[in-house]
Amino acid sequence: MSIVGTTGWTILAPYRAQFPTDGSHLRRYAARLNGVEINSSFYRPHKRATYERWATAVSADFRFSVKVPRFAADPPRAPGDGEPGGDTRLAHFRLHGSPKIYYSDYPEATLETLAPTSA
Repeated sequence: MSIVGTTGWTILAPYRAQFPTDGSHLRRYAARLNGVEINSSFYRPHKRATYERWATAVSADFRFSVKVPRFAADPPRAPGDGEPGGDTRLAHFRLHGSPKIYYSDYPEATLETLAPTSA
């Protein structure tokens, strides 16, 4: 299955007519796309209840990509199951690095440690 999504679930004005009008922004977004990057996790942590609320707003085949927090030096660890909200639909962790294609500011050892979580 291919996962198609964007960073965040904001629906820009020129495209609003192509999405349902009822429901939360996330529910409307998920009616057309099957994945999203949670960009805000880079800037601040979210409560388990927040991840759980988002998970219940979408279908079972919808996937979330959680951006690794900027202060994280090790693979992220959420309370409980070790996954954000304990939800097993986490597609992968996204590292925020340099905008250069095929380049990362992260040390090779850090990337090697994270690689198994994104396979």
